[in-house]
Amino acid sequence: NDEGYWPYVDQFTAWNPKGSAAANVAYTGKSASVRASGCNYQPTDNAVGVSGQPYVFLNKVPVEAYFVIENLTVTGATNYTFTFNVSCQNGYSGTPTFATVNGSLVHLELGYDGENWDAVDCTFVENGGNGWYAATAEFKTAADATKLYARFSYEAPASNGGGRFDGFKLV
Repeated sequence: NDEGYWPYVDQFTAWNPKGSAAANVAYTGKSASVRASGCNYQPTDNAVGVSGQPYVFLNKVPVEAYFVIENLTVTGATNYTFTFNVSCQNGYSGTPTFATVNGSLVHLELGYDGENWDAVDCTFVENGGNGWYAATAEFKTAADATKLYARFSYEAPASNGGGRFDGFKLV
């Protein structure tokens, strides 16, 4: 931004949502920014579904930092798959070190009103080096659902850690 800081997710203006589910999305969060992270954080060329920088960046514990995609259009009582990519830095000493990503480190919660949340289990598979993992969650919406909210958080193991999120897709 004008002060030389990366913008918070609600201030970022270059989002590129696609598809009918994303027609009315908005992005919010707390201590969640959008940033370009440099070559040490890029996935290798064989990564699938990582669109590239900038990434959503979280670097606080979940009660302090989170990222929310709001107003995804859904149909009630329907099975969905939600995918995203994530890389978790667990330290930095000249170069970053990366954590093995799993459900104790990265959390996805879904809700229908932006206030009440249910944790959703994700599977994580390595995807393209530099700590990048493809995450998948499968779920069924409530019978009366028309909007879905997705909240992401990250258990930062150290003050110099950080979670980078990219390539969100609802099918």
